[in-house]
Amino acid sequence: MYGFRERENALQLFEMLCGARMTFNYIKPGGVREDLPEGFIPKLNEFIKDMEKRIDDYEQLISGNEIFMMRMKNIGVLSAKDAINYGMTGPSLRVMG
Repeated sequence: MYGFRERENALQLFEMLCGARMTFNYIKPGGVREDLPEGFIPKLNEFIKDMEKRIDDYEQLISGNEIFMMRMKNIGVLSAKDAINYGMTGPSLRVMG
């Protein structure tokens, strides 16, 4: 429930950018669909400024929260074999041998 306000604000930015809230089509091979709409940068800066104020609250809410940690422990862990078979890559990939 805590992140719905920020999620709504982010979706409004996507809608302003490309006309869609969920299925945005803005980035294309070689660049982007069009220039940023007028007024987008000030709204983006406002969103970032607001998030900077709230990020510590979210960090405090999640980090060290025993219930959250208990529910998230070992979620999405793959064996090295499965990760290779699925073709997974990236710096955040954590595999268990």
